Amino acid sequence: KPTQTGTIKSITQTQQKTTIQLKEIETEIVIFTTSTLPLKPNDKIKFRGKLGSYKDQKQIIIEKLSVIK
Repeated sequence: KPTQTGTIKSITQTQQKTTIQLKEIETEIVIFTTSTLPLKPNDKIKFRGKLGSYKDQKQIIIEKLSVIK
């Protein structure tokens, strides 16, 4: 799977998952994790995942994510 990059527009964290909206694409990014991630708007990230959908909304389920310094 190719690695993609993007800039965080908004981020929402719940007990089971973190949802990220990027500035570059409309597809939301979902990370299933119970820990709080140290991410904030305007962070540049590099990620890899698979395309899926939930309630007719496209989303990318993340397998690997890192912040670009």
